Amino acid sequence: MEAVNVDFYLAGHEHHLEYHQLSPKLHHMISGAGSKITPLKSTEKAKFAQSVNGFAAFFIQPKVLVFQFIDEKGNTLFSQQIKK
Repeated sequence: MEAVNVDFYLAGHEHHLEYHQLSPKLHHMISGAGSKITPLKSTEKAKFAQSVNGFAAFFIQPKVLVFQFIDEKGNTLFSQQIKK
């Protein structure tokens, strides 16, 4: 992904919330927690990981991406700002 200048990779198949910064430039986020929750696998390198119901919200500007993980009650669990 870095070879083709990908900055952010969003996946949704796993049933939890998770964020990794794979390198200084490459970010990976999983947001698939709107269904039955599954246990987390190895998350020792994750900046955030929780097996809870919730969703991700995105705020996109030309040089900044902000995303938040929000639980089913509306509480912000994690927020990250990524600058380009």
